[in-house]
Amino acid sequence: MGVERTDVSVRRHYWWPTLHADVVKYITHCPHCQRNKPDNQAMYGKMVPVQVPKLPWLAVNIDFFDMPPDEAGMDYALSVTDRMSKMVHILPCMKSITGEGTARLFYDGVFKYHGMPKSIVSDRDSRFTSAFWQELMKILGTDLLMSTAMHPQTDGLAERSHRTIKETLTNWTAANPSNWSQHISSVEFAINNSKQGATGQTPFFLNHGLHPHTPASLLADSVLPASLSPHADDYLKKLKTAWKCAHQCVLAAQETMKKRADRHRRPSPFKVGDKVLVSYKVLKMPDVTARKLQHRYFGPYPVTQLCGENAVVVELSAGRTRSFNVSNLKPWKEDPDTFPGRDYSQPGPVEVIGDEEYFTIDRFIKNRWVRSGRGYKEQFLVHWENYPPEDVSWLPVQQLESEMEKDSFTELLKTLQTRKPRPALKPKRKMNNNSQQQQAAPRTQRQQQQQEPTRVRTRAQR
Repeated sequence: MGVERTDVSVRRHYWWPTLHADVVKYITHCPHCQRNKPDNQAMYGKMVPVQVPKLPWLAVNIDFFDMPPDEAGMDYALSVTDRMSKMVHILPCMKSITGEGTARLFYDGVFKYHGMPKSIVSDRDSRFTSAFWQELMKILGTDLLMSTAMHPQTDGLAERSHRTIKETLTNWTAANPSNWSQHISSVEFAINNSKQGATGQTPFFLNHGLHPHTPASLLADSVLPASLSPHADDYLKKLKTAWKCAHQCVLAAQETMKKRADRHRRPSPFKVGDKVLVSYKVLKMPDVTARKLQHRYFGPYPVTQLCGENAVVVELSAGRTRSFNVSNLKPWKEDPDTFPGRDYSQPGPVEVIGDEEYFTIDRFIKNRWVRSGRGYKEQFLVHWENYPPEDVSWLPVQQLESEMEKDSFTELLKTLQTRKPRPALKPKRKMNNNSQQQQAAPRTQRQQQQQEPTRVRTRAQR
C-alpha cells in the first residue's frame, strides 16, 4: 500500500520513536513490492556522450531501418552517419541481407569513398553480431561499439538520421512511394548539403572544404565562397579551421545535451557482487499471457562485471550472462536480520548426489522442432519448480525421456496447452531426363579425373 498508508495504519494502534523509519525500511525491503511496483524515481546512469572524432569518417554510426517494398524489391535500408561532419550515406537493400552482404554493402557504399573508420557504433542487430562481421572488423582494425539491450540512445545519431531521412523521403515519394529507392540519391544529397545545427556547417563543406555544384550555383557562377583564398596553404588552413570549429560545436552540443539529460538521472550505484532486479521490458518471459499482471522486475541476479559507467553484466538464473543498461535495473534490498519472517533465500537443487545437482520440472511451457541433419528433433521449454517465471530452459526430448520416469513425463505433457507437430520434410526435387543426361557427362569426367591421380600415386609408390 506504500509508505504513507502503511504509516497511517500502524499509528492507529501503535507508536514507537523510530516508527516511520521502520515503516520505510519495511516497505522498501519487501520482496514482492520490489518485483511488482514500478520505479518512479530518476533513472540510474548519468549520460556518457560518445567521443567526438577530430576528423571526418574516423567514427560512424550505422543502423538498418524498415521501408515499404518498392518496384526494385528493396524493403530495407542501411544508414551510415559520420559522427564528426554528420554526412549520411543511405544504402537500399533487402531484409534478407546477411552479415556478409552487409559488409559488401558497406564496402561499396562507404569504404570506396572514405576508407575504413576506426570505430563503428551500432545496435545488436544479428547482422552486426554475426561471426563474419565481427571477424572482418577485427582484421581491419575497426572497433565495434554496440548498444545494450533496449537502450537505443547509444545509437541515437543513427536514429535521428532515420527520422530526417524518412521525413525528406516522404516529400519526394508521397505521390508514388513504390519507387522510393530511386530517390535515395536526391535525398542523400539534400541532407548532406544542408547546414547541421551541431556543427554550423554542411557535411559537404566539412568533408571537401567547398560546397558542391548545384544548378543555382552554376547560374550564379559562385561555386567557391568569396572569402576562400586561391592559395593552397590558405585553403588548407580554412579547412582545418572548419574542422576545429565543427569539433568544438559538437562538443558544446553534447555538453548541453548531457546537462539536460542528467537533470532526470542519478549515478549508477552498482558494483560487482550486488544483486539487482531486471525490468520486464528487457527480460521477456515466454509464457506470460496477461502481461499487464506480470512482474515489473525479475530477479534478483548477481552483477558479475561492470562495462563502462552505464552497463553491467548480470548472471541470469539459468546460468546465462547478459549485459544490461543500468536504466533497466534497480538494486535488490534485503534485511533478514530486521525482518526474519521474510524469505529472501533463492531456491536450490532438490537433491545433490556427488557433483550432480537434481532439479524438479514444474511444467512444460511449449515445444519446438530444431533441424538436425536431414530431420527434426523436438525440444521442450520447461519451468523449474519453486523458481520464478523467468527460470526456464530448452531441453531435448531425448534427455527428458531418459532421465524421467515415463508416468512423470506423460503427466507433464498434459500441462502443455498445444504441442506443435513435426514439420514436414521438403520432398527431393525430381529431375527430368534432359537434366539427368546433362549431369551424367560431367559426373563421368569427374570420375575420370579422380581415377587418374590415383593411378599416378600408385606408380609413384611402386
